[in-house]
Amino acid sequence: VKSAGQVISGVVWEWGGGGAGGVGRDRFGVGFWCWSVSGGDRGEYQVRDKEVRVRFVEDDPAVAQMYKLKLELDGYAVTVAPDGVAGLRMARESRPDMIFLDIRLPKMDGFAVLEELRADADPKDIPVVILSNYSYQELVARGLNLGALEYLIKSETTPAKLSKGVEGWRSETTETRGR
Repeated sequence: VKSAGQVISGVVWEWGGGGAGGVGRDRFGVGFWCWSVSGGDRGEYQVRDKEVRVRFVEDDPAVAQMYKLKLELDGYAVTVAPDGVAGLRMARESRPDMIFLDIRLPKMDGFAVLEELRADADPKDIPVVILSNYSYQELVARGLNLGALEYLIKSETTPAKLSKGVEGWRSETTETRGR
């Protein structure tokens, strides 16, 4: 296991390999989050000035927990909404930085959630990635046309793959993709 350390704003941080990280405050009381993408070299470390909040809208607790665990290990603050209504309400009440959205959900399906998000003024620009069991071309096209950045299939998307994509998806918008 690799181990590394770094001085950031007067605070010494140490990490082991495998994506560990930590939260701290510098000598001026400013909070920050540090994490290791893969552990080891100094160039593999990044510093964020705030915690990245990820919302996972998923009705299967085992699936939600699997992805949540990896995202949290990689330094993301993750909340899970068990149905579409809760996911939409939570997005409006506490704006996340990123949303992973299932399609087949109780109370309100993922497409309806996405439509509502895109119609609202405030959560309109939240990056949304669909994560579904269904790979039918019509569903993929519908999700992308509604403004999802990606449409991923759960059986083809490991928690590590999902976590690695967060920063890129957060910096992307539907406008930059030409939709």
